[in-house]
Amino acid sequence: MPKLAAKDNTLLDGRIVLSRRSNSSAWQARYKIGTRWIRVSTKQLDKAVAGRVAEEMYLEAKFRHKNQMPIQTRRFKTVALLAIETMDAALKGGQGKKVYKDYIIALNRYLIPFFGAYNIDSLDYALIKKFEEWRIEKYGKRPKASSIGTHNSALNKVFDEAIERGFVSSNKRPELFNRGDASDRRPDFTLEEYRRVHANLRNWASKSRDGKTREMRL
Repeated sequence: MPKLAAKDNTLLDGRIVLSRRSNSSAWQARYKIGTRWIRVSTKQLDKAVAGRVAEEMYLEAKFRHKNQMPIQTRRFKTVALLAIETMDAALKGGQGKKVYKDYIIALNRYLIPFFGAYNIDSLDYALIKKFEEWRIEKYGKRPKASSIGTHNSALNKVFDEAIERGFVSSNKRPELFNRGDASDRRPDFTLEEYRRVHANLRNWASKSRDGKTREMRL
C-alpha cells in the first residue's frame, strides 16, 4: 500500500502523487490506472514543470487503458535483453532449446543494433522493411532463408516477452515474412553410392540375431 503523501505533492484531487527519491533530484509521479499502480519519472527537476508532465502522462495512460492499449511500453533493447535473460535462464536450467543460442546471437548482432532505440510497440511493416534492407547491406548479400527464419523466431521471442509483461498488445505483433534464398542443397547419392549403401544394409541386417533385432534392422 503506497504511503500517504503531503497534500502539496498531490495533483488532480490526489489522483497523482509526486515524490523524489533520495538518490535522484528528478520528480517521480505515481498514479493508479485500473487496479495497477504506475510509477514513472517525469525527468524534471522543477516541481511545477514536473506536475504538468505528470498530468500529461496520467491522461495518456487513462486514454490507453480505456482503449485497451498497453499503459506503458519499453524500448526494444530493454525487452530484448529481458528475452535473452529468460532464454539464458532456461538454457542453464536445462529447460531451454539449443536454438535459443542462435536466437541470442541474432538479437545481439542484428536485431538490437537496428531496433534497439525504438519502442517495442512502434515496430510495424514499414520499419521491418527498413530492417530487411539494412540487413542485406550488413550481410553483403541477401541472407539465406534459414538465417531469416532464425531472426524472425528471435523477434517473436521478444514480442512474447513484451506481451507477457504488458508492454505491447498482442495485436501489435508484426507479421513476419521469409523471402530469403534457399540454402544450398546437398548433392544426391549417385547410383553407385546407392548400390553400395543398399548392399551393406542388407548384409548388416542379415548378421543380426533372429527375432526383434532382425526385424528392427530390416
